Amino acid sequence: MTPFPNHILKFQRGRHHLNDLRSLTERWFNGNHHSARFEVNPTDAGELLIRASVDPIPTDPFSLVISDVIQNFRGCLEHLAYALTAAFTKPLPEDVARDSQFPIIGDVDRKGNTGQGATLFQSQSKCVRGMHPAAQLVIEGVQPYHRGNAFRNEPLWKLGALSNTDKHRTLHLAASYSKLFTINPHQIGARTLVYPNAIGKTFRTTGASVERDTVIGSIEFVHSDATHQVELDVTPSMAFSDGVALNDDVIDTLEDIETYLIAFVIPSLSKFL
Repeated sequence: MTPFPNHILKFQRGRHHLNDLRSLTERWFNGNHHSARFEVNPTDAGELLIRASVDPIPTDPFSLVISDVIQNFRGCLEHLAYALTAAFTKPLPEDVARDSQFPIIGDVDRKGNTGQGATLFQSQSKCVRGMHPAAQLVIEGVQPYHRGNAFRNEPLWKLGALSNTDKHRTLHLAASYSKLFTINPHQIGARTLVYPNAIGKTFRTTGASVERDTVIGSIEFVHSDATHQVELDVTPSMAFSDGVALNDDVIDTLEDIETYLIAFVIPSLSKFL
């Protein structure tokens, strides 16, 4: 049986940790770690504020598992770069092997000058010099700098930046936030207020990080003699609280990276191995 290449093993391990992170996140938010309540806006009697509270997400295990996902996906690209070099340059000189890397280049240099992506990539050309010329073109073609000022939104850029911070500076912290809230009717134990055109509907929140009594949204309401038993249902999630992915959903961000690697980058380069 032929073993999987190293870069595929690294990718699969990253995917395994991403599945672990999904399970951890689901268990955390299904536990007694968050709550939400209604509050009449003290400055606007016609508005009802939605306030949420969430316990701090623990660094262990969440930040550590996030690190495992990021570094295995980044390692996948580094192993792929070496495999491409070893497949084309035979025998493989030590200096070429040592320099082999998968560069990830944005469009701004260290002095803040924009439009520098092509020059920056050329300065890293030694990283790919041992590969098939067509493979070098593919790697150059997927570089985030081609998006200009939007390069920071590229999955590849986020992977590189998240990896560098995790390796050289600090673990990535995760904060809770809420995507949606729903006003559900006929539930016992909730406050009796009337919500015009709101009962049974789902609303998007402000997307703010949630700590203690954070306002995540609001709706209009009116006072009435009628009573409606209602329940507030908030959908919590987890976001990066630092770095290039600040306020981005953790699972969504890592899934975007996962998809980009397996659907585009790896297949585009596999034919040169």
